[in-house]
Amino acid sequence: MLMAFENALVVRLDALEGRAYPTWSLTTTTAKPWSLMRHADVMADLRAAERQLWKWLRRTYGRQVEYLCFTEFTTGDAARDGGRRPHKHHLVKGLGRPDDRRAVELESEVSEKWKTYTGDAWRVECRPLRTPMGAVAYLALHHNKREQCPPDGWRGKRFSPSLGYFERPVADLRAEARALLADERIERALIDAFDVPDVIDEGTLDDLIFENIGWAREQAAEAAPRLVKKGEVPDGVRPSQSGHLLRHMRRRAS
Repeated sequence: MLMAFENALVVRLDALEGRAYPTWSLTTTTAKPWSLMRHADVMADLRAAERQLWKWLRRTYGRQVEYLCFTEFTTGDAARDGGRRPHKHHLVKGLGRPDDRRAVELESEVSEKWKTYTGDAWRVECRPLRTPMGAVAYLALHHNKREQCPPDGWRGKRFSPSLGYFERPVADLRAEARALLADERIERALIDAFDVPDVIDEGTLDDLIFENIGWAREQAAEAAPRLVKKGEVPDGVRPSQSGHLLRHMRRRAS
């Protein structure tokens, strides 16, 4: 949940200050169940299919297409179902204006291509996202539930942007997000949104971000690592800005 909140703010900060926000969500699936014995094969096949899909999308719709991918796994009984299956949720920039009619056509096209690339999987989802906050609710909150975390033994990155998705380094956005999480009002808004993503108040959260972003950037700059000479005591050493949130979630869990 802590990582979900941080991801939510990273996506939101990028959408607020960038030239474009994601207007589409796209989910890809695989028919192959994951297991420790088949980890390398299953994930390698999925990555290869993903590369072909994004190559086709850029060839068809333009090089401006960029994505942020988040890896999850199906829920259920791994022993009974033969293993949990990975799937990938994407926020997509550069695919044009969101439209319900076009979503049906795009989903059909992507499904056909996806089956060709994977050999067996055809289930995909393409949904329009009409606001930047819709992107936050979709990927960073709604699809970041504890029961869909990777199984024990899985290795890899869950949060994977394409090279041009973020206009600033992700490390900078994460540092600012962690500082913002020290604000109890932002914390409360994200906890409510995590429980019911569709009720997140876009205007209120934006106001809180704009109100605190200057302070957050100062805190992030202070917390940035720097080289010091041997024996030198660095000034301004501070505890993690997300400490308050961590303590809150521990109390909530207990």
